[in-house]
Amino acid sequence: MPSNPREPIRTPAQHAPAPDTRGSNPPGVHRHVRRTKPAYSSDANERARLDARLEKELPKVRIRQDGLWPFLLIRTHLGDTGKRPILQRILYESPDIMMIEGNVQRPDAGPPVSQPTAGKDHTVFVHVWNLGRLAAIGVNLSVYSSTPTATELHFLSSTYFNLPDVRSTDCHQTIRLPKLFRPTASSRVSLLARVDSLFDPCGPDNNDHANRHVARRSFQVRTA
Repeated sequence: MPSNPREPIRTPAQHAPAPDTRGSNPPGVHRHVRRTKPAYSSDANERARLDARLEKELPKVRIRQDGLWPFLLIRTHLGDTGKRPILQRILYESPDIMMIEGNVQRPDAGPPVSQPTAGKDHTVFVHVWNLGRLAAIGVNLSVYSSTPTATELHFLSSTYFNLPDVRSTDCHQTIRLPKLFRPTASSRVSLLARVDSLFDPCGPDNNDHANRHVARRSFQVRTA
């Protein structure tokens, strides 16, 4: 039925559009288009400049310290925050390695000595830091002794402990070595401390200017 009763009824032929109004398919729709090579070509000089800049910028990004990892540190100098490498030359002056004469249990049991006495027992303490956002579990602290001019290290003692993350006030602790140290009559002695954990390994490098897990302290030995 038409919507308007007065409108005449149209046949299907009358509803169809005229043949000349239908149009035709656009030409070349299904033709094959040949692939072309990209017009872009890289500039070798610009790429070298960007690579050099990237090598400079990457060391400034503190990825590990900002991530969910431990960040262990034994300071090489006062104000050390763990940034490596250390450019200025610092000769075995770590403030985190100390000795107290006698067999003591706490670092405040006596004054630290800068000139240990030859032939007497001394207790060694090492101040270790975790500046990361994840607790360090099963941390190993090892201490070695040597003379400043010798390259051979002599194992002294080691111990294990845990350190909370940086949000805790206990993220840095002074650790006592279980074995006492008795210096010989050598004029100077150097102590090397290494800290290592499963999620923040120390590695084989003992260079305290390149490895934040390692620190050294040199002592002048006096005779009794």
